[in-house]
Amino acid sequence: MNTEKPKKGYGLLIGLNQVNPDHYEGWNGNLSCCENDVESIATILTKEGYTNIDTLLTKNATRENVSKALEHAAEIVNSGDTFLLYYSGHGSFLKDEEEEEVDKQDETWCLYNGQMLDDEIYSYWDKFKKDVKILMISDSCHSGTIFKAVPDNVYIMPKSMPWELREQVYIKHKDLYKPLMDIKRKRNRANVNISASILLLSACQDNQQAMAGNTNSLFTRTLMDLYGVPSVCKNYEDYYLHVKEKISRIQTPNYAVLGVKNDAFEAQKPFKI
Repeated sequence: MNTEKPKKGYGLLIGLNQVNPDHYEGWNGNLSCCENDVESIATILTKEGYTNIDTLLTKNATRENVSKALEHAAEIVNSGDTFLLYYSGHGSFLKDEEEEEVDKQDETWCLYNGQMLDDEIYSYWDKFKKDVKILMISDSCHSGTIFKAVPDNVYIMPKSMPWELREQVYIKHKDLYKPLMDIKRKRNRANVNISASILLLSACQDNQQAMAGNTNSLFTRTLMDLYGVPSVCKNYEDYYLHVKEKISRIQTPNYAVLGVKNDAFEAQKPFKI
């Protein structure tokens, strides 16, 4: 008798159509597509049999809520299960004062009440159990290493915090962001051992912007259009290459692997549990 428990699929889907201007020096980052992006990805996950899908939209997509949700996911996702972390919103970067990044920048997600650094996201990976399969999709500007249609959907708006505000926001909230840089030192001293297998599909390279439309973001819309096409969805790398081919004249998606290499995970059809 086969007593092996069936594998489960979990999703944490984050989408922000705006941010709190009180934190971002009066900038509200208005977008019209990111909550729609979350709904689109949720549709795929439901088709694939994911039964545990949490969403954090706009005002609920705070630093605190995202942190709690990642902590909770690390607790409940078991070996062999799949966890999808999806983000659609603005991306930015902060100066890497420790100068550990090649580009001397820490890439960030612009959450509702403050930015989350790439190193913060990285700090959760060693909390996940051995053999957990994690797919991270970041549809945001400057997302290349964020882990460490129709006329009404013209892609003309970059999903990036305005350049002139980045330094202002950092200086105003330095008491928040400066201590987060310590995560790098703690991570390096601890020699973090990641037991999960993580695949990253990001909308663009660290030095690029990701484009948004009225109904969907370009990257997410392309993921949707190519999802389920047999000749495209043979495995994750093929899927990535076809998406890249579709949109590379505008932005260049990234594909990366972190943690324990899992050939079977990379070889499976995208979004399968």
